[in-house]
Amino acid sequence: MPMYSNYTEIENKIKLIRNKMIDSGIKKGFSHPDTVKLSQELDRLMNKLSMFRR
Repeated sequence: MPMYSNYTEIENKIKLIRNKMIDSGIKKGFSHPDTVKLSQELDRLMNKLSMFRR
């Protein structure tokens, strides 16, 4: 996973991944491996964002 230098970068990446995940879920199904992978990436980014807040 790439390193993010600031809070805004992480927020922007979260928005992008969230939109990709929703699109994948609608097109392929919510349990499709691609959708699950995006969901896991979104979780990692959200955890990283919460670390920035501390």
